[in-house]
Amino acid sequence: MSKYNYFDDEIEEVNEKRQQKSKKGTKSKINLSPIINKLKKIEVTAVEEAEEDVEVIDKFPLLRHEVIKGLWIFGIIVLIIIVAISFSVSLGHKNKKAEQFDKDAGNVCINYIKKYGAVKWESLDETKFGENKAKLTGLCYARQMDFNGDKSDELMICYNDNNVYYLEVWGYHGGKFVQLYKEEANSSKKADEGYWVAFYRKGDRYLICKSEKSEPSEVTLYALHHGKFKKSGNATYDIGSDTYSIGGKDIKDKFETIELSCMRKSKAEVTVDLVSSNIDAFGNISSQAITNTLNEKERKANAYYEVVKKRIEKYGDPAIKTDDDNEKYIDGLAYVRQIDFDGDGNEELCMVYRTYKSMSKYDDYSGDYIYYDKPQYSLDIYKWDGSSAKRILNKECVSVYFDDDTVFYLLLKKGKKTTNLCTNNYDMENKYSFTANSREYKLKGGVFTPIYSAKEVNDYGYKSYYINDKRVYGNEWEEKGYNIPLFLNDDDSVNSSKYDLVYFSGKNSSDFEQTLNDTIDEIQKLNKEYTPENND
Repeated sequence: MSKYNYFDDEIEEVNEKRQQKSKKGTKSKINLSPIINKLKKIEVTAVEEAEEDVEVIDKFPLLRHEVIKGLWIFGIIVLIIIVAISFSVSLGHKNKKAEQFDKDAGNVCINYIKKYGAVKWESLDETKFGENKAKLTGLCYARQMDFNGDKSDELMICYNDNNVYYLEVWGYHGGKFVQLYKEEANSSKKADEGYWVAFYRKGDRYLICKSEKSEPSEVTLYALHHGKFKKSGNATYDIGSDTYSIGGKDIKDKFETIELSCMRKSKAEVTVDLVSSNIDAFGNISSQAITNTLNEKERKANAYYEVVKKRIEKYGDPAIKTDDDNEKYIDGLAYVRQIDFDGDGNEELCMVYRTYKSMSKYDDYSGDYIYYDKPQYSLDIYKWDGSSAKRILNKECVSVYFDDDTVFYLLLKKGKKTTNLCTNNYDMENKYSFTANSREYKLKGGVFTPIYSAKEVNDYGYKSYYINDKRVYGNEWEEKGYNIPLFLNDDDSVNSSKYDLVYFSGKNSSDFEQTLNDTIDEIQKLNKEYTPENND
């Protein structure tokens, strides 16, 4: 006898082999023959006893009618019992198979979530993709679908791998999932048309609709046959109207398009909820349970990436731009690094992003105050506490030059195991009236605490000096006040063996490209799917 082949989608052959396997399996699990034989013996005995009384019954027609009626009822009851037992066995087998399918499908999804993340959506750049547009990330789609019409579902999944979307189909055989199909999802040469997958419902089966970037309107249909997807026809697709046709005839109700990117935000939200529900249904796997399967390193990376993603959504991707004075600067999320500030082996997340501060100045010509937005760079530092990322520092401005507030930079002091944050900032009315502050911060107990500070207050030539908040004479100030490099422009060079110095605008623009690339690399360490939209 030939071995049962799950992947054979010829219906008659499949049903025949299933019947053979069902009979064989029934004997091995529950033998109904003794029960049926006993029931038949009871029936035969009853009939024989009835035949012995035929003469009596013939003499009483009404009695004869009631006996025959009773025999028929008894026979029907016997038949119902046999059918009920058979149905119960069959239903139990199907339920057990369905439960095992869900459990194993859930495990497949967990593996992809571990690798690519759970389904989420992100906003897209409005200037490039239009208003109110979003894309899916992680395991974007998961669903049971019957691709060969044998009434046994396969598992269809879609996922985002480094901003490229893939479609896979997995068949279930012998308690194991086997990959039957993997191809890049449909897309076109136009970025704003995004990615999508499509399916054609033909009778009891689904066919995959595959198109090429060069000709997205020309669709090839692929059907599952003997464990492989093979060409099974062609169709035409109109992207603008989302309609399909075969042989020039429009067919609307048999085709299904699933968008993966460049979709409306409202639709993205609905899709995320739908996919999450589908995955949760597999073996009763909850989102929390999936999260618990990740190790701490993976959970930390996910938490940090969520923080990074929110900054990108608000301030933009890292990018080098030029201002009205033809000066270069790093825009958006300009700097991302994981740094172990306190030397405890748990790296903190350090971010610098470009913001704008509302300012005003008096216009001598008009006699009015002019309001404007002044660019600046803000600093955020987050720490992983074992379960979530918590912000431990927020500064509205990183360091600036004394005589040029268009120069922004980050200064870190390197120790053997620890790293300290250094800042140089100025509150200036004019060059004769100002307050200059220089500080060094150390992370201890989850808090950044100043361990050194220097301050000069200049009120039109009258100067006062402070070291660690204690007023000192000028000679002590000259000795200790310039402890942190670049304070009051004392020196234009920094010892790279002791300090990390990163500029964001106004100076050393030749280094901006390296800073940008390092930032992108760091974000991709947190989530390899990340690709800056304006760097495509």
